[in-house]
Amino acid sequence: PDGWAAFHAAPFGHWPHAPPPTDFLWSKACHTAGEALPVSYSGEDALEMLKAADPSVVDLKLDGASLGEEVLQCFSMSLGENQSLRTLRIEMIGLGPQGAALIAKALESNRSLTSLSLPYTGIGAQGASALAGVLSQGSSLTSLDLSGNTLGPAGVGHIADALANNCELVELSLALNCVGRVGVGKIVDALRSNRNLRLLDLSNNNLRLEGAVLLAEALGDPACPLTSLVLADNKLGAAGIQRLASALVRNATLTSLGLASNGGGDACMESIAEAVVANDWLTSLDLSMNSVSLHGVDQLLVALDHNTTLTEINLRNNVVPIARLLAVEEKISMNRLVRVFTVWCEHLDQDTLSISCVNLNGETKAALEVCTSEAFATTRARIAALLEVDDATLRLALPSGVLVEDPTNKATAA
Repeated sequence: PDGWAAFHAAPFGHWPHAPPPTDFLWSKACHTAGEALPVSYSGEDALEMLKAADPSVVDLKLDGASLGEEVLQCFSMSLGENQSLRTLRIEMIGLGPQGAALIAKALESNRSLTSLSLPYTGIGAQGASALAGVLSQGSSLTSLDLSGNTLGPAGVGHIADALANNCELVELSLALNCVGRVGVGKIVDALRSNRNLRLLDLSNNNLRLEGAVLLAEALGDPACPLTSLVLADNKLGAAGIQRLASALVRNATLTSLGLASNGGGDACMESIAEAVVANDWLTSLDLSMNSVSLHGVDQLLVALDHNTTLTEINLRNNVVPIARLLAVEEKISMNRLVRVFTVWCEHLDQDTLSISCVNLNGETKAALEVCTSEAFATTRARIAALLEVDDATLRLALPSGVLVEDPTNKATAA
């Protein structure tokens, strides 16, 4: 019911090759939210459910054969009048552009629907244009799945126009849509002005190196809003992954990156290792099915000694001994135990600092006074004792986000 936000918490290890089947996305979201899965209805039954306007019906899944034109128009009218439905999933190969246009018309007046899934419904570029129009006008939708609709660069361009207008979408799947270099270029252009999109799935779109270069440019922009990017099965190659890894060194927003099945091999692992050391934000990384061998994983293992944020790394279906996979798991397991606190400092006088340690919820959990001549290690140990946490799992950060681990760090000194 909450779109992909709930699914985002799951490790990319659940995505073995291509993007997850959309019914799995649906099931995972409902399961994580602790709610019963929606019942599937045929066209006329779903229409009756909408007409009844039962406020307890907030999730609706419609499947089966294509609806007739008359039933589809009635469905659109009822959807427009409904103000309780939050999530709608339609699985009808024959929905087509006309059906998408009627759904878009309903969204002009429906203000309750936040999640819409239309996978493999054949809406094409024309249907995407209709949906983009209502998105630009201020739809209530925050999650949209258009995977498998062969939108092509033209259809993706329509959606990109809506993104450029800063529509309210937070989660968007354009997997399996023949996006190509031209389409991804339009998405990247839209991201320059969009401030709302967080999750973007571009899996299986033949982006290749050219697409990777464009996306790396977007990720290198400090204003890029994305926190999760899925690029599985795009023939990026080692060069494409290297470009993306270089962008991660500068990126301070992305927390999840899916690069499964892109033929990276060991050639991309040096760049990945450098990103793992430099990036303090990424928590989930999918490198499955990339022909990575022992040498590549060993580079990653060295880098993980200097990383405190990664908690999920998928290396399945690579040429790696199980012992090395377990070694990676052991390294990142420590990060799952890490406790992060923001340190606020105030000079009481020339020789004394007042230090407050605030958790991620904004609650002050420890306060102490420190002599400015006190050794950093001593102060850190005192803070760990007050917080009652193991010093090995404690991470202190400045309000700017810089980790305070090295007393010679210029930011720490400032």
